[in-house]
Amino acid sequence: MYDSTDVPTPVSDVIAKMDEILNTPDTDESTSDVRTLAEYVKGMLDTTGAVETALAQKGIGLVGIADADPTRIADAMPSTVVEAAYRKQELSYRTQDAHVHVIDMHETNERVPDPEAMQSSDFEEIALRFLDDYDCNLSENQQWENVILQYAEDFRSDYMPS
Repeated sequence: MYDSTDVPTPVSDVIAKMDEILNTPDTDESTSDVRTLAEYVKGMLDTTGAVETALAQKGIGLVGIADADPTRIADAMPSTVVEAAYRKQELSYRTQDAHVHVIDMHETNERVPDPEAMQSSDFEEIALRFLDDYDCNLSENQQWENVILQYAEDFRSDYMPS
């Protein structure tokens, strides 16, 4: 069973400290940076707290979670959290794929922009288009080529002089 003493620093204590930092008035630029970081960390901890609570209700503690059965953990979490985690990881993998495909295609196709001229958001956009337009009746390589060539047209019209 879950025992709250298993958690070295209770999430609620960390959240309370973040609230304290967030409620301190800005005095200079560095404090603003700390506040930005604190807001991010607090958001992460709020999410972790919700997950920790859901897992605790199923008898799973966060300490030693690396040894726990992933299916049991996923079953204990709200389906929206599982789906969001899956979609985030899927997009991450597809963004990496997009980068590799653009590099490969740029070497052989002059219409494909130089990957060095592109930003990470460009690769993410290509990945999103790939996922949105995915057709199991076509090979993945053909789909990547179609999406990248269409994106290349958009990219050139948006960023390249005529």
